Amino acid sequence: MVITLKAGTTEKGIEHVVEKIKELGFTPHISHGEERVIIGVIG
Repeated sequence: MVITLKAGTTEKGIEHVVEKIKELGFTPHISHGEERVIIGVIG
């Protein structure tokens, strides 16, 4: 699964999403782009 976060998402917001992904038993892979953050979800 690929999750694309809105431009301007704070680090706190990113951490919140990552923690939820981990709670569900998946592995997040974060990619910081110039305008957006993309999180790949494996599992």
